[in-house]
Amino acid sequence: MSFDVQFHHVSVDIAKTRILNDISFSMKPGLLTMVLGANGSGKSTLLKTLAKNIPVSSGEVMINQSPLSKIQLSDFAKYRAVLTQQTTMSFQMKVEEIVLMGRYPHFNQVPNSIDLKLVEEALKLFELDEFRNRKYDTLSGGEQQRVQFARVYVQIAHITIGGILLLDEPLTFLDVKHQVSFLHLLRKIVLGKQLTCLMVIHDINLAMNYGDYFLFLKDGELLAKGLKSEVQNADLINMVFELNATMIQHKDLNFFSF
Repeated sequence: MSFDVQFHHVSVDIAKTRILNDISFSMKPGLLTMVLGANGSGKSTLLKTLAKNIPVSSGEVMINQSPLSKIQLSDFAKYRAVLTQQTTMSFQMKVEEIVLMGRYPHFNQVPNSIDLKLVEEALKLFELDEFRNRKYDTLSGGEQQRVQFARVYVQIAHITIGGILLLDEPLTFLDVKHQVSFLHLLRKIVLGKQLTCLMVIHDINLAMNYGDYFLFLKDGELLAKGLKSEVQNADLINMVFELNATMIQHKDLNFFSF
């Protein structure tokens, strides 16, 4: 089952400070939704709200017409996976053990054959098979990030069609090659599985090249939303980031120069 997500006039207050103000938008399965904005604009709070990690102060988040506030977190975890910015771990575990953590919402104490099969598939998909027995803390930052991708993916990999995938700055620590290969793979997975995917990202040009739908935040407000053709303009980029950007067109590609 695929999932439609709707924010209806959502506001979020933390420690009596308004972080998100009157946010409304919809997300459709099969589209990679990119969230952009300067530091402190509310991007991570938006993602954490959808992840059910932060409650709304007013308004409502709806999942397939059901209020998120009414969905049990234990049930939600069976079809919603989250990659946070925090990828360090204070205890030693093997790579394959960390990937298996993504299956924790689906079994009690002992994984079954399906859980183990999905872990094997994820290790291969994210090119981690050779690292399976390495201790996580011996890996580079980029390698650790790929392990976390695999852990998050395997949480919803059993779903043939559907699932909600939330990624908070997933390109951190990755070199250019792995950034591009990850985005190619992510687009393939999102389209193939009809995932509902929200991704916080800083790189405007990567976002525009690989994203389908866009949310632009500034000071907790949703300044703009829409498909690439609706938001790919220098005036908007300048307004959101307070830059002097120029859009350069080259054949079928558009990118921004700063």
